[in-house]
Amino acid sequence: MKLIVCEKPSVASRVAQALSQGVNGAKKSGKITYFEIERDGEKMLIAPAVGHLYTIVQTAKQKGYPVFDVTWGPSHKSSKEAAFTKPYLDNLTKLGKKKGITEYINSCDFDLEGSVIGYNAIRFACGNTDESKIKRMKFSALTDEDLVEAYDNRMPLDKTNVEAGEARHMLDWLWGINLSRALMQAIKTSGSFRIMSIGRVQGPSLNILVKKEKSIAEFISEPYWELYASCKGVKFQHETRRFKAKEDADEAKDKSSKNSTVSKVERRVFATPSPFPFDLTTLQVDSYAAFGYSPSRTLEIAQTLYEGTLISYPRTASQKLPERLNLQKIIKEIAKNPEYAHLANELIHDRLFKPNEGKKEDAAHPAIFPTGKIPAKSLGAQEKKLYDLITKRFLACFATPAKREELKVALLSGTEKYTLSGRRTIEENWISFYKPYADFKETTLPDFKQGENAYIDKFEILDKMTQPPKRYTEASVVQELEKLQLGTKATRASIVETLYKRGYVEEKQIHVTELGMTVSSVLEKYSPAIMDDVLTRNIEMKLEMISEGGMKKEEIIQEGKDVLSEILTGFKEKEIEIGAELSVAIREAKEKASLLGPCNKCGKQLRLIIMRGGKAFVGCTGYPECHNTYPVPQMALIKPLGKMCEFCHAPMIKVIRRGKRPFDMCITVGCKSKENWGKHPYIKKNADGTTTTITPAAGTASATTDAKATASKPAEEKKEKPKEPPLEDEAPEEKEET
Repeated sequence: MKLIVCEKPSVASRVAQALSQGVNGAKKSGKITYFEIERDGEKMLIAPAVGHLYTIVQTAKQKGYPVFDVTWGPSHKSSKEAAFTKPYLDNLTKLGKKKGITEYINSCDFDLEGSVIGYNAIRFACGNTDESKIKRMKFSALTDEDLVEAYDNRMPLDKTNVEAGEARHMLDWLWGINLSRALMQAIKTSGSFRIMSIGRVQGPSLNILVKKEKSIAEFISEPYWELYASCKGVKFQHETRRFKAKEDADEAKDKSSKNSTVSKVERRVFATPSPFPFDLTTLQVDSYAAFGYSPSRTLEIAQTLYEGTLISYPRTASQKLPERLNLQKIIKEIAKNPEYAHLANELIHDRLFKPNEGKKEDAAHPAIFPTGKIPAKSLGAQEKKLYDLITKRFLACFATPAKREELKVALLSGTEKYTLSGRRTIEENWISFYKPYADFKETTLPDFKQGENAYIDKFEILDKMTQPPKRYTEASVVQELEKLQLGTKATRASIVETLYKRGYVEEKQIHVTELGMTVSSVLEKYSPAIMDDVLTRNIEMKLEMISEGGMKKEEIIQEGKDVLSEILTGFKEKEIEIGAELSVAIREAKEKASLLGPCNKCGKQLRLIIMRGGKAFVGCTGYPECHNTYPVPQMALIKPLGKMCEFCHAPMIKVIRRGKRPFDMCITVGCKSKENWGKHPYIKKNADGTTTTITPAAGTASATTDAKATASKPAEEKKEKPKEPPLEDEAPEEKEET
């Protein structure tokens, strides 16, 4: 008898279906479903984990730092939030005790996480310590063919992956818990408290954003001037692109003549290669550009598509599509989908089955590709969009290069030279496969002939200012972390998310908060190693070496402990100074987070006040002179939105409750914006002829020129209106359409 351990219940169901050729075989152990099937005359048990059933725990209870004595323990015992894992662990323990099991198979995702999840379940829950009995399934898609092939060609235990995964978990836990405790202990010495964290990758990641913030703050904008000449309806720019002095631009203009000559015409036709197939980071960047999905959201959606057998494993760094994937067959399967049939059939007709590949490789998985299975009609809106992006990218990488033309024209005007260039597409080829995601600027220029006379209609001097460096977005910072080899393909998005949660950064165009700036500067001052990307990158390289068999797990863990111990010793010596400087920033952050906007009675600031019993309300900082107050929803997280209501001009807030969709509201009781909660959208006519649509769900407004416009909704999801108006402290109940 064989016991197969899968990472999730949905994957266990897929594996059972594939290996039993559609026979269900579902059994119940309490509330947990596992599967009992037969294959080749042999009984098989297929049971799910639910992510990590075991986690790193301290061997002895200790609240301070440093902590170095740790071991693996059941996740449900170390965290109430992991209580849901206990029934899965109990089920595996029960099945693992069955007599006659000769082989244990780890069928979790083929990466370091999956290797550790499955190995821990087999050795701890199932009680098997004989590694010769453990086999590994390796697959990159959850189709029947892939799973059967992975089972038939299962490998011995991937011990180096397990050890690399264990070492990463151990180091991340040790660095995270010790540095975060040190940070919070320092704050306590100054009489403050705040949940804060810093870690092995989190510190350098914050530092990258702080450096960008400083470069923007230190940037001094300087004036410059551009000189243009209009001819045949297009603008030529003076060859001196930027004049540092207005006088120089004026002088060049004076030396120019309206009667000019076309001194040069250059045409160049060039090929633009098709794009590479998606690796995870590139998918996250393109998804953010196309749909505005955050990197972590993109990964969630991609995981859903993977578990639905629609795409291959998304956590990959590869830009390669090896021949063994039977790419021709996948394209033929995609051709059965009416939405992509014309594109796939074009590749089939022209026998274009060799993709344009990038340099990046991943030993575990190929680039992301669609499996060819046609999505169900019930697929969600966000899933449809990401699937479309992935499928069109996949097809595009097989298509022929696009042909583009570049035209460069130079005018001689008096003694001055003006130039113009433009590009246009001559043959779309792969671009037609990747619409609407292929984005090229198309410029069609008038016909110019070298040596001809050209009349300039007018000269124009534009005064401009130099711009500061562009801010990072969530997608571009994930890309930067990959470039600097910080974190892993699977963790970078969550690292950025943590920086937001801790209040170190905010906004889509990432701004580092005062708290984030202070944490960075204090740690750079007293414990620079925490923020050192070189140190972190060195650890990452050594973890990679474990996976390749070049280093031992124990060696890198001990090295990490030694470095951490040295950091903590220095931190302890400066604990009071660190705490004092951080406490100031924490108080300022709390104050800023509680301010909503000006009081409409006295002009001072309104702020959110939370009483000792937990009751919250909005009061004026001008108290006791001003007694202006507003009620707010209770038992909820209230966040100022930094904008005013369009109807009563009172501050707007966001209300967040566990398990419910967040909503925005005005703090004024009886505000016009709330009249339509639970009703049809209210359309207000503005003086300028536009209209303002008020959404029933949130009381928020959006301007439109269409008097018949309905409530504006996020592009990625549709909402039904609430069936009845919510109470003042309740979010409107909404259901998603399928």
